[in-house]
Amino acid sequence: MQKTWWFIRGSLIEIGNIFILLIISYLSIIINIFIIFGIDSVKLGDIVKRQDIVNMILTTGISMLAGILVLELSKAKIRKGTLFSILGNCLLASILSLILTIQIEKKEVFFNLNIVYFMTTLFFVITLLIVFRTNYSFKNVKEYIRIQQTAKNSRDKNKFKIDDAEYKV
Repeated sequence: MQKTWWFIRGSLIEIGNIFILLIISYLSIIINIFIIFGIDSVKLGDIVKRQDIVNMILTTGISMLAGILVLELSKAKIRKGTLFSILGNCLLASILSLILTIQIEKKEVFFNLNIVYFMTTLFFVITLLIVFRTNYSFKNVKEYIRIQQTAKNSRDKNKFKIDDAEYKV
């Protein structure tokens, strides 16, 4: 039962670290959304659908995936599924970002924004899955369990043997 608790606790620590990474990565977008909200008093949902905000979400996701790609390529064992999903996601997001940039600069909409919003949401969800898949480490959780087990075993001992000499604690 105690190992299960340690596993859950170690997993929550890993997931918490991933959430901190995501919050730091998307913090500038969140700040921009609330600045626009404070200035224009527009609904948050309308602000998130602005082309410039959607473009920032896409480029932030691309940057995050590029970093993950570099880390994945530096590993001895490359997971092809992860590699192809990162590359495909980056390609799709780059195309959407280019379309949005052209639309913003030309101040006209020539590509259906509902498709762009749907694809951006899909891209964001896939990016989150990739981030969790590549950053969640069972190795770290197992190490946490091992440390907890060692600490528990150490607390239960009242004497130690070092170089044929026995010491009481």
